[in-house]
Amino acid sequence: MNTRNHVDATLRRHIDDRVFGRNELWSPLASGSINDVWRVAPEDGIDVIVRIGPSAEIVRRGPSWMRANALGCEQHLLNLIRPHIDQTPAIIAAGFLPGGRPWVVQDLVSGVPLSEALDVLLPNERDHLWREVGTLLRRLRQIPAPWFGTPDGSERFPDWPSMVANDAAGLLDDARRMGLPLEPPTALRDRIERHHADLADGDRASVVHSDLDPRHLFVDRGDDGWRISGVIDWEYGRFADQDSEGLLLDMLDRPEDDPARVAFLDGYGPVDTSSSATNRRAIYRGIGLGWELTDAVRCGDQARRDEALAMFRRWANV
Repeated sequence: MNTRNHVDATLRRHIDDRVFGRNELWSPLASGSINDVWRVAPEDGIDVIVRIGPSAEIVRRGPSWMRANALGCEQHLLNLIRPHIDQTPAIIAAGFLPGGRPWVVQDLVSGVPLSEALDVLLPNERDHLWREVGTLLRRLRQIPAPWFGTPDGSERFPDWPSMVANDAAGLLDDARRMGLPLEPPTALRDRIERHHADLADGDRASVVHSDLDPRHLFVDRGDDGWRISGVIDWEYGRFADQDSEGLLLDMLDRPEDDPARVAFLDGYGPVDTSSSATNRRAIYRGIGLGWELTDAVRCGDQARRDEALAMFRRWANV
């Protein structure tokens, strides 16, 4: 059964009985590759989003970075963030389905993904929004996190190098199980060992979204122009070095005169340019490529797999 096009009667009744009344309209939404996402119109007329996570069996199949309690992690994270950043969806209800699939009901975020708006925005509007994104990320990095690890505390590490080494070990195991070349994740592990002291300089845990890109940034147009209306999909957020945020790495990889980069950094503020920080960010790029590669394999996307593997090989120089 494809739950993206059909809601199982038991599943729907489980959520209906706990959250909604009757006569709701469930409409599947285009979503990521992990959760099933629905827009639901309850009797009170206020539409909400229902997200249903994967089963424990799917999580066990991997890759290593998948979490059984990812949506639970998101709840912990949003509770920490919302007093500081209001562009996050409020959680209305949450629970587990029969068989262990987690679910969450959230506010509907207004607007459209930034990825859809970029092509229709005027240059000054794009610059304004990228500056807002930089400011939002600066505010996010200022929120102190209680430990290095997952927001629910199921994984806690004594320091940042230990957490990064765990990421690399997981990717090496994934490569063995998935039949992928071992050279790139081995190069990643070795680089982490060589730069242990540099990683140890990242001694402050911050809130990191981990998958922040224009698809997950919603924007809306009001009387005073465009604004960021919401940031979604926090389930793989974690407590980590602020420089490991993928969007920051992507911006720093752009040419220095790129308008989006200039505007983003104008909002974000100064970036550490020391050799230690540069070495750390190179490692984070490698981890991101490993995550992208293993996700492509998990999804059976051959074209994305080949592209990600080629990029991971170039990064590793193998």
